[in-house]
Amino acid sequence: ITAAQVEVAAAQTNLTAIQTKLEAVISDLNNAKFLDAETRLKNARIAYLVARQVQMEGQAAGSGKSPDELDAATYHIPSHAFNTYRIRIHIAQNLANNASLANETQIAYDNATTELNNAETAYNALLNSAAGSNVLRARAALAVANERLQVAQDSLTALQRGEDSPQE
Repeated sequence: ITAAQVEVAAAQTNLTAIQTKLEAVISDLNNAKFLDAETRLKNARIAYLVARQVQMEGQAAGSGKSPDELDAATYHIPSHAFNTYRIRIHIAQNLANNASLANETQIAYDNATTELNNAETAYNALLNSAAGSNVLRARAALAVANERLQVAQDSLTALQRGEDSPQE
């Protein structure tokens, strides 16, 4: 048990040191472009998902679909929702039935798709750069250090409480 306790302490010390190194890598201005590209990509992905949802709803309304014709899965209506039909009615009633609405939602979707593609291209261009490698290596080291601590804690707990633990 003592050896397992020593390993837990060592793993915790290692994790703290690795966290400090990751913070230094993230703070390093040489890595700012990569981190900015990464943030842009995250934001573009969320904007794309939102625009896709709005576009699907706009296309449904633009085509004059009734609530019965709206597929719950397509419109991300949770199957566990209390009354999915009420949600479909809400979508159908709150989006005007006209082609210009459908057109505008398509434009917004196309713009979000373009931004996502541009963000992915910018990110991929920096992925193999020194900055990208530094950040990804530092994050991987943190993941390994965290896993080491978790396994060490699990091993200690197993020794303290498991089948082979000393019984009082």
